[in-house]
Amino acid sequence: MTFKLATYIKPIAVLIAVMFSLQLNAQRNSKWRIAKSASVNSDTITVVEIPMLDSLKCISLPELSTLPTDGDPGVFTLNMDSTITEIDKSTRLNIKPIIGFRIQIFFGELGSAREIKAKFRKESRGADVYLVANGPMYTVSIGNYRTKWDAQNDFLKLVKKYKEALILESEIELPDLY
Repeated sequence: MTFKLATYIKPIAVLIAVMFSLQLNAQRNSKWRIAKSASVNSDTITVVEIPMLDSLKCISLPELSTLPTDGDPGVFTLNMDSTITEIDKSTRLNIKPIIGFRIQIFFGELGSAREIKAKFRKESRGADVYLVANGPMYTVSIGNYRTKWDAQNDFLKLVKKYKEALILESEIELPDLY
């Protein structure tokens, strides 16, 4: 049994031509084709106005009451159940700390730690300086670095002055969002 490609080419070509003509016939009465052909053949332009949305309204359930909305365009009101807003408030208050890096510049007694913290704060003017109790001793650490690479640049400057400086993994504070 031999396979002849020529015997299958004609039926496949006829099948493709039939399918293509059926597709064209199906689109002949569609709305987008009529609108496109009407706009091409006519000299007038039809403008369709889309109303601007003033508010986003949720489907109101019987136990939910909707608040009055303002008529300003671009402003929307989202009405939620009070339990959802309480959950949202509680999650915003319970912020989980982020693990990052700080540079520890001192480890010792409380009096010395306070002196170094005050001295560093005067020199740096506004840097984040932290005094943390660590057992009977205290540490003075600076910065809120997300990666060790970020802390390395400041560490190279500080190790010249504070010979015992270390980069340590620590809980850091998020920067303020304005």
